Amino acid sequence: MSKSGKARHVPISDSLELLLNSIPKTCEWVFANPKTLKPFTSFFYSWDTARCQAGLDDVRVHDLRHSFASFLVNNGRSLYEVQRILGHTQIKTTQRYAHLDQSSLLSAVNEITRAAPNVLGEGSRPQHLPDITKAQVVRASKASREPTRKACPHELEIIARAEALRAGIAF
Repeated sequence: MSKSGKARHVPISDSLELLLNSIPKTCEWVFANPKTLKPFTSFFYSWDTARCQAGLDDVRVHDLRHSFASFLVNNGRSLYEVQRILGHTQIKTTQRYAHLDQSSLLSAVNEITRAAPNVLGEGSRPQHLPDITKAQVVRASKASREPTRKACPHELEIIARAEALRAGIAF
């Protein structure tokens, strides 16, 4: 059931399905109070006990949704897939849940080297472009067209490599 009261179907993993099917069926509820065989009215007591025993005093139940979304995105699942699984109607909501870790960002920028190792190899320099790493380049902001700052030499090399790649020039 969603927050808006709509019924929705949530996919579960094969391993979770096996686990749920292995639970003895003593009543119609999957998670029932063993004393009353009725559904639990609240799971917060059990959550608090488990959380404190694990030493996770500051972790909230809602943090599990953020962790789940972040795990999926950091392991290559699309925001659209995560949006559907979490039941969000707006992709912006999912974006607030899915936090990219630094290793995912580093992996993303390293894709170009893996995709074209001869173009952006380690320590290589452009062969068909002039050496502009010591040049003074002033960039203008798009809003004001006023100079903002000078690019650092390593930024210039990155710019040169990117321009060469775009122009199809091999290194």
